[in-house]
Amino acid sequence: MNSDEELLDAIAYQARVAYATQQLDAWQTAVQHWQRWVHHSDSAVAQAYARHKVAHCTEHVARWQHYLTDLEQPRLLCAVRNEVERSE
Repeated sequence: MNSDEELLDAIAYQARVAYATQQLDAWQTAVQHWQRWVHHSDSAVAQAYARHKVAHCTEHVARWQHYLTDLEQPRLLCAVRNEVERSE
């Protein structure tokens, strides 16, 4: 890979991490919002709906956390591989 490709790869990686981080933060905020609704709702129907939304948003939080973890794996492997190659 030449230096231009490496630069574009690094920029694309940073964009994916930034977007995933923004999504994770947004879904975490949504979880907190709906958790407040659960505690402040007057009716059982409203609480059930809010609990449903908490579960839905929590699934998205888990997905974005997993995605961020997956993004880190190739970078870690690449860094280790580069260190091994340098030491040889």
